[in-house]
Amino acid sequence: MKKNLAAETLSARIRFEKKRIKKLSFRLKVKVFLTVVLPGLAALLALQTAKTFLRISLRESAAAAGPNADGQETVQPLPVQSEISPPNFITPKLVKSKIIWRSGHD
Repeated sequence: MKKNLAAETLSARIRFEKKRIKKLSFRLKVKVFLTVVLPGLAALLALQTAKTFLRISLRESAAAAGPNADGQETVQPLPVQSEISPPNFITPKLVKSKIIWRSGHD
């Protein structure tokens, strides 16, 4: 009976330790996520936002400047005008052909 009781207490202790290690593992994962991954993602997002903001502001300032660096005005594109023509239909012609090679299984 003592052996059975000792085995039960040992298995209960093992279960308790497994549960404790599982909790510690989860807490470690959460801490790593909150201290490393999340700030890294926030920094990446801030960098992308800053790049986009700079790109937009440079585009606006270039458009507001007017002339190019050469002193010439920017060329405005002209509207495209195209003429609509009726489609050209191709009529097939009959072609006569000769058999040049035959297999020997005839």
